[in-house]
Amino acid sequence: MDIPGNSTTAGLRAVAFAALGTVLVFPVVVAVHHGLYDSYIDNPLSGWSMWGTFVIHLATRPSRREVGITALLGALMRGAYDALVGEKGYAGSLIIGMGTFLGLASLLVLCVQMFRDRTPRRSVMQRSVGVMALVNYMNICLGFYFALLSVLLPLKLDYYLYAFDGSLGLQPSFILGSIVAPVPVLVWLTAMVYNSLGFWFCVMYAAHSRVHGQFRFSIVRLFVVSNCIGCALYFLFPAAGPMYAYPTYPIPPAVVQAGAVLLAGRPNAMPSLHFGGSLMLFWMARPWRSLRIVTGAICLLMVLATLGRGEHYLIDLVVAVPYALATLALSSDVREGRLPLIAAGAAVLAWVAALRYVKIPAVLSWPLVVATIVLSFGLERRLARVVWKKAEKIIPADLATNTRANVV
Repeated sequence: MDIPGNSTTAGLRAVAFAALGTVLVFPVVVAVHHGLYDSYIDNPLSGWSMWGTFVIHLATRPSRREVGITALLGALMRGAYDALVGEKGYAGSLIIGMGTFLGLASLLVLCVQMFRDRTPRRSVMQRSVGVMALVNYMNICLGFYFALLSVLLPLKLDYYLYAFDGSLGLQPSFILGSIVAPVPVLVWLTAMVYNSLGFWFCVMYAAHSRVHGQFRFSIVRLFVVSNCIGCALYFLFPAAGPMYAYPTYPIPPAVVQAGAVLLAGRPNAMPSLHFGGSLMLFWMARPWRSLRIVTGAICLLMVLATLGRGEHYLIDLVVAVPYALATLALSSDVREGRLPLIAAGAAVLAWVAALRYVKIPAVLSWPLVVATIVLSFGLERRLARVVWKKAEKIIPADLATNTRANVV
């Protein structure tokens, strides 16, 4: 006999799960309806990210036979797609585009292996598949979210950002843009760096997965939180970026008056999630000397890519520094993370409010920029002493390590 109270609770739970499922599936349905395969396969962003899922697969230490089967399956899938649909192609698509099919092949092979394998590697594969699914789902959701933002936020605040950069005595995005645009090699390099951020996050996850339990924060939580917080900030300060706001880019406009303006570009400039993400990679690579050098180079190149491509203003990168620190602190499991979280969060909100509502005197512009960067790096260093304390005693200097494979 059913108890009324229990049946009511079960009904409410079913409704809640149905609502949650609808919310989760809705972006995928919309994406498929509007040509998900087109943006998913003929897109360097997804191509690089799927190369990253292949790296995660390799981090589970598959056999040579399994790697060979994955590579063959990926090649067959690409051949079939070319024959039936045909790739549109883009710069570097011959290599980058292969990542899409290798990533899908990795996902399929790991799913099959999970049911066949009865060794401890099975749990590693299960978590790896979960991360792969999360990466792909987040990519779909971000595409849907950015398209939605363009409709909801037609007015952009780019002129405020241009005015602040001007108060620094120069316009870095226009200066670097005029240097990058005429040089094909720099155009190609900045595009590769800008589009490959998802790949490097997967590489970082693969590195962390091999020393499970030694870190006092969750890299998976960081991946989710960074995107959620960053995208929420776009509602507070919608801006498109110099390339989309000024038809003459990289030539500076003659006169610009601070104010809101109707622009068609996506409002994803403030703060720069690309630079913030590359900075988080650099901070998370502390236990590995070689990976620290690589991510440091990526971080510097990302400055060139974000500014030289006209995607961001300099102030976008400045605000991205405390944003990255707040995300790192929120993803840590130590008490010492509270101060960096509060301080960095307050700095981000203060910058967003000041840029929109306060006319910052030019004499204070550089001191505020320098203070934001120096204090953020100082707080990160203080947090790192606790977060990486155990890791520094166990993890070798280089990525090559004999620690047992596992997944965060």
